[in-house]
Amino acid sequence: MVRVDVQLKGQLCQTVTVFEPSTALNDYGEPTYSTGAALSARVIGRQAMIRDASGQQVVSDRQLVTESAISPSALIRLSGESTALSLHPVRAVAERITERGASDHWKAWL
Repeated sequence: MVRVDVQLKGQLCQTVTVFEPSTALNDYGEPTYSTGAALSARVIGRQAMIRDASGQQVVSDRQLVTESAISPSALIRLSGESTALSLHPVRAVAERITERGASDHWKAWL
């Protein structure tokens, strides 16, 4: 957990569920995921052209700001969504650093 600015922490008023990949594979050789952990976040509906983990240029339609690290291969369920079809893959992740070199917050693009 990083030390988040008080003003930013006050904006993390939404709850998302993060499903991190596990080391196990299913019968089809696809990764399996954790049962999900609730995380305080701020979800911003903003489109942006980004590069994903493989270097491909993709369109992100949401940004997620949080005080906890998220894996670039995680799946996110937003507030109010309840089905497996509403899982959003994380396309890119960046850690934001303060001028003093301390971790401030994390940003993920969905």
